[in-house]
Amino acid sequence: MIKHSKSLFIVGVHYFRGIVCVLLLIAASPLQAGDVFWQLSSPATGTWLTPSNWSTLSLPTSADRAFIINDGTATIGSGSVDVLEIVLGATLSGTLSQSGGTVDVDQFNIDLLGVLDFTSGSLTVGSQFNLFGTFDVTGSSGSFVAEDNSFIDFSQGTLLGSGGMSFTGGVGSTLLLPQGVDPNVFFSSFSTQGDVFNVSGTKLIVPFGFTLDITGDRPDLIRVEGILQPEGSPASPQSLTFDEGGVEVAPGGLFDMHGASLTLRTDSSVIGGELRDVGTFTIADRTDDDITFTQSSGTTDINGSVRIGYATAGSSNPHGTFNMDGGSLSIGGTMSVGTGNQQSFTSVFSEGTFRQTAGTTSVGSSLIVANQRFATGGVELLGGTVSVGGNVTLASGMDSDGTLILAGATLDVTGDVTVGRSAGNSTGQLTQNDGDFSLNAITVYSGSRYDLTGGTLTIGDRFDLTGIFDFGGGNATITLADNGVVEWSTGTLTGVASSTNYTAGVDSQSFFPAGFNPFTPDYSPDRFLDA
Repeated sequence: MIKHSKSLFIVGVHYFRGIVCVLLLIAASPLQAGDVFWQLSSPATGTWLTPSNWSTLSLPTSADRAFIINDGTATIGSGSVDVLEIVLGATLSGTLSQSGGTVDVDQFNIDLLGVLDFTSGSLTVGSQFNLFGTFDVTGSSGSFVAEDNSFIDFSQGTLLGSGGMSFTGGVGSTLLLPQGVDPNVFFSSFSTQGDVFNVSGTKLIVPFGFTLDITGDRPDLIRVEGILQPEGSPASPQSLTFDEGGVEVAPGGLFDMHGASLTLRTDSSVIGGELRDVGTFTIADRTDDDITFTQSSGTTDINGSVRIGYATAGSSNPHGTFNMDGGSLSIGGTMSVGTGNQQSFTSVFSEGTFRQTAGTTSVGSSLIVANQRFATGGVELLGGTVSVGGNVTLASGMDSDGTLILAGATLDVTGDVTVGRSAGNSTGQLTQNDGDFSLNAITVYSGSRYDLTGGTLTIGDRFDLTGIFDFGGGNATITLADNGVVEWSTGTLTGVASSTNYTAGVDSQSFFPAGFNPFTPDYSPDRFLDA
C-alpha cells in the first residue's frame, strides 16, 4: 500500500464512527479525562482562549482532545494553542475560525458538518489531517505546516479558496488534493519533502514534478503524471503487485521499476509517458483473473520476460490480454502468451492474448504461444511492426491451442517458427491474409496448419510441412532464399491458384506432393525436385 495511507485511512473512518458513539454516551457516563467539549452553541461565538467556554472550565492542553460538535463557533485571533486533537462537526456542526495566532495539533479531523475558516496565523499538524467537511482558505495569508511523516488529506471534503495560504510538507509527509488542484497554483507558496497526489473518486494522481515510492497499489487507480517507483528505489527496489486499483501512465509520466518485477492483477495502461526498467512483467496470474493491459502510446521497457496469462502452482484459468495500440514496446527476454510453471501433466489452464494494431514491438529472445498443457494463446498482429530475436513457437504444450494471425503488420523473426508439436494433441494455427512475414525456417506439424491467403512470406533457410499449408486461392507471394529448402511433399498443400507467386533462389530445392504441378505463371525456381 501507499506509504502512510493504509492505517491512516482506517483510523479516519473508524474515528468518525467513534464520534457518533461518544455523543450517544455523553448523557449516560462521565466524560473521559482528556476529552474537552466546546460549550457555546449557535448563535453565540466565543474565543478559544476563554476557559469558561470549555466543558472542563479550563483550556484544552497538549494531552487533550478538543471537540466542537454542538453547532458552536470558536475563534482564534492571537496567542498560542497546543492540543493533541481537534474535532469539528459530527451529528451537529462545529466551526473553528482562525484569523491569527499559532495552532499546534497532532490530529485534526473536520467531519461532515465541520468547518475550518483559516484566514491568517499558522497551523501545524503533527501526524494527521482528515477533511470530510469544509476547509475555507479564501483570502488567507496563513501558513500550513505538515510535519515529518504526517498524512494530510484535503481530498475527501470541500476545499475553498486559493492563492493565499502557504504549505510546507516535511520529510515523508503525504498530501492528498482534489483532482484538478495544482499545489503550485492553489497555495501562495508550496514546498514539500514528501508525496503529493491529486485524488478524485477512484483515481489518484501523482502530479508532474513529484515522486511517489510505493510498496503496492491501493483501491484507487493511480494515474502517473510525475514519477512512480517501488519502495527501496533505485538501489533495492521491491517487486510490485497491483491487484486493486491498477496504474495508468499518462503523457509525461514515468513509472520506473528500477529492474524489479511487476505483476498486474487488475486492468492497467500506458497512455503516454514511460513504463521503464521492468524485470519480469506478468499480466494475470490468479485463478479466473481476466486482466487487460493497454498501451496506446508512450514506451514500455521490459528488461526480462513478459508473461501474459500465467498459471502458477496455486492458480487456474488466468486470462491476460496485452493490447498494443501505439508507441514502442521493448522486451529483453521472452514473451509468453498463455503459459505457466505447472508440471506437464497437471490439468491447469491458462489463456493469453497479445493484440497489436499499431506501434513497434521488439522481443529480444523468443515468442512462445501456449506452452502450458491445456493452455490457450493467441497473437494478433493487425498493424505496426514486430521483431523477434529468437524463435516463435505456437502450441508447444501438450493439448495446447496456439494461434498467430498476421493481417497488415510486419513480422520479422530472426530464428525459426514452429507451428504445433510432433506429438501431444496440440493445435497450432498460423493465419496470414496480409502483411510481411520473414523468418529463418518454419515447421508446420501434423494436426496444425498455415493459411496464407495474402501478403508476403520470405524464407531464409527451409520450410518443413507435415500438417496443412493452405493458400485459399489467394494472391500471397513466397520467396525462398538461395540454398534454401522447401519440403512440402510430406504434408498437405492446398488452395494454390494462378495468383499465388513463388520464387526460389539460386541452388534452392523445392519438394512438392506427387502430382502437384508447380509451373504457375509466376513460378521460377532454380531447381525443382518433384517428390
